[in-house]
Amino acid sequence: MLHYRRYVCHSLIVALLGALVLTSGCISGPEDVPMSSAGLVYYTEQLPPYNYEENGTLQGISIDMLEAVTERMGAKVSREEVHLVPWTEGYQAVLTQNNTVLFSMARTPEREDMFKWAGPIYTNRKVLFARPDSGISVDGPEDLGEYCIGVITDDIAIQYLLDIGVDQSRIVTKSNMSALIAALDNGDIDMWACPEASGRYFTEQATGNYYSYRIVYQLHVQETYYAFSNDIPDSVVDSFQQALDDLKQEKDVTGISVYERVLGRHYPSVGLDQLDYLTEEMAPFNYQEDGNVTGISVDILEAVFLNIGVNRTHEDVRIVPWTEGYEAARSNTGTVLFSMVKTPEREQSFKWAGPFTKMDFVVFAPMRSNIIVSSPEELNN
Repeated sequence: MLHYRRYVCHSLIVALLGALVLTSGCISGPEDVPMSSAGLVYYTEQLPPYNYEENGTLQGISIDMLEAVTERMGAKVSREEVHLVPWTEGYQAVLTQNNTVLFSMARTPEREDMFKWAGPIYTNRKVLFARPDSGISVDGPEDLGEYCIGVITDDIAIQYLLDIGVDQSRIVTKSNMSALIAALDNGDIDMWACPEASGRYFTEQATGNYYSYRIVYQLHVQETYYAFSNDIPDSVVDSFQQALDDLKQEKDVTGISVYERVLGRHYPSVGLDQLDYLTEEMAPFNYQEDGNVTGISVDILEAVFLNIGVNRTHEDVRIVPWTEGYEAARSNTGTVLFSMVKTPEREQSFKWAGPFTKMDFVVFAPMRSNIIVSSPEELNN
């Protein structure tokens, strides 16, 4: 994580030191958390890539951003201090208990006065997934009326569905995504609502394939926030917002902000856009022709960019001498070098994606030399 000078408003030091230290380090439900009139308790749910637990550690865009924001404010809240609970538990906690924060929450007119807000953290696309063999085709809201749609309890998707005319009786609520996927496979529901990136993650967890279910309709594009209980002083929320804004605006020497770095760690399209792409002159794999960088590996790279929405093309690839590119990839952050042979000696020096092609290494000699090599030993001649 990049370290910036900390943003500290002198008049708020006492308030923030108390307000941003949590009362418990374990992951537990609201009923297990001792409350304090001075401290804030942070809740989140399992919703990758935004906030989720993996290998016993909380991760995600909003988790990384929380640490960066509160560190800048002068009293860092670590990921170990955030409580991972089912969404409905966290939602009820921030509604009914003082000194609580829930994230990531969609900010809507219906919720506006129920919480205090800091953000946005990110934008996501709420969609409806269906089985690929279902034959479901949805051209507009009017086509949803005949289907049963699964939604997480207290999720904003319920309101989106009601707003476009779906009857309450057609909405089936479950406590978690695994239950929704099981209901879809059992035929209890026809489709389920989820942010697109999260839905792909849960699909892969359940089936081993990100694309086992298909998107049949886009419900809404929404911005998500940190939601503070209404008792928390405006000064604390305003300070949080200011720190978040600063992390979005201030750039490092490469022109990338802390906020963009965090997004890049979790969104492939953002992360790949931040990298420097180097190659060498080695036709037909990568070479320059008529002033353009082209070749097999360059065409494949462009296809990858197009497939996952990276705003890069062959024009962003630079041809350099191999030694220069190799040293840059080995010693610099944010550098990609291709095409490189993966060997045991190089294995730990880089991270790898491929293979995307193969080639034979051969020894050339002039035709007139009539050299014939039948074994490696004859090369010594």
